[in-house]
Amino acid sequence: MTTNDLLKFLHQTRPDLVNDMHNADHNYDSLNLSPYHLEGSVMTHLMMVMNEADKLNVSPFAKVLALVHDLGKPLSLFKDDVKKRNFFIGHEGASCFLMIDLLKKLGLSNKEIEMAIFIVAHHTYLYRFMDESGLDESRLAKVKAHFTNNKETFNYLLELSEADNLGRFSLNPRLNMFEYFKKAQEEVNNSVIKNTDRSSCKYEFQVLIGPQASGKSSYAKEMKSKGFNVLCRDDVAEELYQKPYSELSTELLYAEEVDKLFEVKLQAHILNKDNLIIDKTNMTNKSQRRVFGQNKKGECFRKAIVFVKDYNLLKKHLNERYETTGKSIRSSSFKDTILNFQAPTYETFDEIEYKIFE
Repeated sequence: MTTNDLLKFLHQTRPDLVNDMHNADHNYDSLNLSPYHLEGSVMTHLMMVMNEADKLNVSPFAKVLALVHDLGKPLSLFKDDVKKRNFFIGHEGASCFLMIDLLKKLGLSNKEIEMAIFIVAHHTYLYRFMDESGLDESRLAKVKAHFTNNKETFNYLLELSEADNLGRFSLNPRLNMFEYFKKAQEEVNNSVIKNTDRSSCKYEFQVLIGPQASGKSSYAKEMKSKGFNVLCRDDVAEELYQKPYSELSTELLYAEEVDKLFEVKLQAHILNKDNLIIDKTNMTNKSQRRVFGQNKKGECFRKAIVFVKDYNLLKKHLNERYETTGKSIRSSSFKDTILNFQAPTYETFDEIEYKIFE
């Protein structure tokens, strides 16, 4: 599809998102402008990125990524009245859940959607390594390690990042990302994929990653019947307070005492070298790493399972869950969970599986 076809598709399929992007502005007001996005609205930026993608003659897949990479900005918009700046913290993760239905309608396969999730979740990642001093050996090593087992995504990410970099008006100087990361691209493309020998590991941890009502508990129940131990944070809260989930307030569910008891139980499973399903949202890379504590890779086989549903489908299933089980969650807590999403990487895990629901 051409750029015009893709933009037309977005307007006709999700006019609500288009309207939200028109109303979400990068600038706090006319006197307090964003130094990185003088162009104003998120929708203006999106169209500029699409235009640059055309000029760069990026791949058809990268052009689709350009269309969806900032869909989460309206949801993440935070107006800081002290700094007089607008921020979009977590928009990368939110975009991943807002784009699923669109990508399905565009005919992308589940494998392509998996790649799109990783790339969109990382579409601001490369900027942290950029300055006029160049990509030194330390930063080069970090980029290479991050993408060695995801080398196919790096080329698409670079295409998207350069279009995103150029598709705005900025007061700050901009470097050519293709030139800046040329050596990194070569090293990633020539790197050898590192696989952990599953048979050499004494036990296996499966870390479930996904927001509420994304299907984690159903999967955990199925795996429990196959002999896996399951450590679920909701169950820990029920045990601690001796109440069913439906009677627990949000304050109790997210209390520090629940985390402490969860950690005690987790350490016991580690000592016993149990095969374990860890059923929490685990949305950030930090929370995903924390599960393993001081245990080094190779001691247990580390598998991440990412549960992905389109944002509107998640909201529908949250309502259905409340009607059937009494389990409820504040809309603000659900929103925070979505904004916290960071795609898992092979730096932490030996295997990553995506479960993409229709």
